Amino acid sequence: MKALLLATVIAVAGCHQGNGLGAGDLSEPVDLSEPDLLPPVDMVPPPTCGKIVFCAFMCGTTNLTCVLGCGQSAPAAEVGAALSLVGCAAQNCLASDMGAGGMLQILQCLQDKCPMQLNACSGIGIGARQSF
Repeated sequence: MKALLLATVIAVAGCHQGNGLGAGDLSEPVDLSEPDLLPPVDMVPPPTCGKIVFCAFMCGTTNLTCVLGCGQSAPAAEVGAALSLVGCAAQNCLASDMGAGGMLQILQCLQDKCPMQLNACSGIGIGARQSF
């Protein structure tokens, strides 16, 4: 009887996984963890001229760090087209009132005063006005 009791105690002391006698594994199971919804960096398309321009307009005229961040990881041709369009807008559409007329007035001004730059900017969604 003593041998049976001793064997039971040794078995219980030696085997404690899964029987509730030891501390449970509190780590989160892999299949229940939060999914990573961001695509890998190499699968995200680089910003187009249009995205760079709209980002720059949203930054405003005083936040240079924000404006410079808009063209990060963009191809040089897209950055060049965006700089050309933003420069034209600054000279022709923002110089007098700093865009106080709103985005619609700026877009109309771009169509009238910067048609070449507007047509060269891919992804902006508007083009220069056609004259018939």
